[in-house]
Amino acid sequence: MSAATGRNVVVVGDGPLTADLADGLGSRGYRVAPLAVREVSRAMFTDALQRAHDELGSIDLIVHAHAHPLAARAGTIADLAERDWIDACESTLDAAYRLGQAAHPFLAASHGHLVFLVPTIGLTGAAGYAAFATAAEGIRALAKGMAKTWGHDHITVNTIAYAFAADPATTRMSLVPPALGRLPIAETDIAPVIALFDSPDAHFVTGATLVLDGGIWTAL
Repeated sequence: MSAATGRNVVVVGDGPLTADLADGLGSRGYRVAPLAVREVSRAMFTDALQRAHDELGSIDLIVHAHAHPLAARAGTIADLAERDWIDACESTLDAAYRLGQAAHPFLAASHGHLVFLVPTIGLTGAAGYAAFATAAEGIRALAKGMAKTWGHDHITVNTIAYAFAADPATTRMSLVPPALGRLPIAETDIAPVIALFDSPDAHFVTGATLVLDGGIWTAL
């Protein structure tokens, strides 16, 4: 029996990463409510979280893995159109901000946990992906601010900087081969670490970034 049996998680985002995370957390005993981002607004997130709360009974953990669908599209800074900058950077960062606003009362009620997932390119930089990298670092800074502010509410906020084996963009952005010989699989490599942040063993960890890429980026 998983130690997470009876714990409730909302997984925010679309695509293979969030689907695999939901499967991985479900296999560890979590009751999972997916939250697809159809628009970026506090009201949308509040309504969606309220529906998840009504369905599950409480929300113990929220995992935010959303990025704008065009965020990983390559483009040089000199030639980047304003719309592409807004999509890759501003919309991606704004979604994390609005989600955090909406999440606070639910997590305060449960003394819960918020985990943001961002690509490691925010740490390393990547030619052609500066807008997405800027959003990733912005989300890390936002998570630190939330952690500082919400600690008195018994909410922890942490970030996982990841590489993802099923994402072709990860291969394009990687600087070197992973030390462990392969990129992480979301279901079996990333989901267990998310569960760790939700466990009693990690109750005193907040505002942290854990790099989970198999050993591509080894300085922090």
